Amino acid sequence: MGRKSKVKSIEAKFGKPLQQILQELFAQGDIRFVAGKLEISPGSVINYSRQFGVYSHRTQTVTNNLQDSELKQAIENFLITKQVGGKTKSTIEFYSNNLRRFLLWLEQEGIPGKVSILTPVIIRKFLYYVQTSSERFGGLSTTSRRPVSRSTVDAYWRTFQSLSKWMLMEEIIKESFIAKVERPGQVKTIIPDVPSNVIKSILNSLDDDFLGIRNRAILYVLIDTGIRLNELLGMKHTDILPDNLIKVFGKGQKERIVRISPTTAKVFTSYLTLCPNKNEWIWVSENGKHMTRSGIQSIFRQLAKLNPGVKINPHAFRHTFAIDYLRAGGDPYTLQMLGGWTDLDMPRQYAAALKQEDAFKVHEKASPIEFLLNEHAKEDN
Repeated sequence: MGRKSKVKSIEAKFGKPLQQILQELFAQGDIRFVAGKLEISPGSVINYSRQFGVYSHRTQTVTNNLQDSELKQAIENFLITKQVGGKTKSTIEFYSNNLRRFLLWLEQEGIPGKVSILTPVIIRKFLYYVQTSSERFGGLSTTSRRPVSRSTVDAYWRTFQSLSKWMLMEEIIKESFIAKVERPGQVKTIIPDVPSNVIKSILNSLDDDFLGIRNRAILYVLIDTGIRLNELLGMKHTDILPDNLIKVFGKGQKERIVRISPTTAKVFTSYLTLCPNKNEWIWVSENGKHMTRSGIQSIFRQLAKLNPGVKINPHAFRHTFAIDYLRAGGDPYTLQMLGGWTDLDMPRQYAAALKQEDAFKVHEKASPIEFLLNEHAKEDN
């Protein structure tokens, strides 16, 4: 149920405006009392109180608790340190969003904003809340009302790990508050690539106008190099090097050189001849503006609609690059270098996926049941 629908539901149940309902309930009890009466989360109570201007001493005390707390100040200094240290904008936003939600949870739980509350017990309670709550952080967005994946819970754990490490280095804490919290287990799934017939179909569906030529070049570069979406967006004209080489900046602003094949170079050059020279960025819209992350993603959403049942997004083509590179005779070690992975974990996962594919092909020829039935057939003859 959306936020507006929820308000209407509450008002219909009580027969009066929500503002009046909140005022009357706060006169009787605290946030948890109000949440119980309205059958919503404490976070939703706080958000509705702000929206309708209902400020009792009960909500104000909780809000003020974290407004200028030492924990919030420590988190702000942590984010500043990461930015000064060269972390990318997306990484800073990743940490900031996760920690902002943690502060919101502390607020709705009435937990004081002190550094001393950072203990394994509190972190476990928060991770449990993220994992099990049907309406997280006041249910302000659609995603906060959906079940979370293990990777989402792990993202919070990794954020706390980074924060704890920084606090230890700054001597804000004496002992890690995350070391004794077990990292959420991850399900190792089979990594799918985009089937070759789907890729050919997509390429053939593109027009020969500016957008079609640009989108074809994007696909060729993604498939041929396996670069990440942020690396693609960050490409500038000055990053184009001789001998079909391109300079990209990966995670943590780490520079690396990728190579495109002569075929990709031909498609890429066709786009560059149409590309407005007014912009330093390579990937631009028809009016010459630098393409955004959402702009690229919208292209792939349209392609996905034309190919239902197939996972089509920029990262899927990174998988395709890795699988096809190994399929063509490459090895995990050079794949690690070309793909910009910090270790061999992901390249080995791709190699394992390829081995499984090879095993299936062998099974087609060496199926035990096929062998058994064929042997019986020979004996009967």
